Amino acid sequence: MRLLIRLALALWLINTGTLHVEARTDTSGPLKGVCLVAPRTAPDSNPLEPVKELGANYVAVIPYAFCRPDQPEVKYHYSHQWWGETVKGVKQTIAYAREYELKVMLKPHLWVGGEGWPGKLSFESDKQWQQWRSSYQAYILRFARLAEKAGVELFTVGTECKALAREHPGYWRSLIEKVRKVYSGKVTYQANWDNVQHVAFWDQLD
Repeated sequence: MRLLIRLALALWLINTGTLHVEARTDTSGPLKGVCLVAPRTAPDSNPLEPVKELGANYVAVIPYAFCRPDQPEVKYHYSHQWWGETVKGVKQTIAYAREYELKVMLKPHLWVGGEGWPGKLSFESDKQWQQWRSSYQAYILRFARLAEKAGVELFTVGTECKALAREHPGYWRSLIEKVRKVYSGKVTYQANWDNVQHVAFWDQLD
C-alpha cells in the first residue's frame, strides 16, 4: 500500500475525551494519507480540519517507542514521553480523526538512540535479541488491542526494521499471527524503500 500524501504536521491534542468503540469503515479505494507528528502538549480544539481540507482520507497515528543497540529493551508510554505518543494521546488522536470522518492507520515506530533510524538495528548476543523481541512484541500487541477497540482500519506491525526483518523472518511471522488474534482489521508492514524485496512475510499481510 502507498500513502499518496505524506505530510509531517505538528498535531496538538487536548487532555480530555474518551475512546469509543466504533465500526470499522470500508478500506477499499486509494489511501490518501497524512502522517501526524505527536505533540508535547495540548491545544484547545480538534486540529485536524486542515487535514480534511487537503483531501486526505487517512491519518497515520504514530506512537513511538525507544531502545538503544546496547539497551535493547523497547520502552514506550513512560511518564515524560510526548503526550501524543502515549496511550491516552493516541486514543484522543483517533477520536479527533473520527470527528472529521478520517480513517486511521496506527503505525508504531521504533526510534533507536544514537541513530534514529531502526534499519541498522541488530544484536550480537542472543540475550540482547531475546530481550528486544519480547519487549517489542509487548509494545506491538498493546497498540494492536487499542486499534481493535477503536475500530482502526489499518495496523502496522513494524516500520523500517530493515536488518531485523531480514535476519528474523520467523519472528515477524509469529508476531503477525499474534496481532491477528487480537486485531481484526487489515495488517501491514512499512518497509524501507531499499528493502521491499527482502521482506519474507508479505504473504501474511494485507
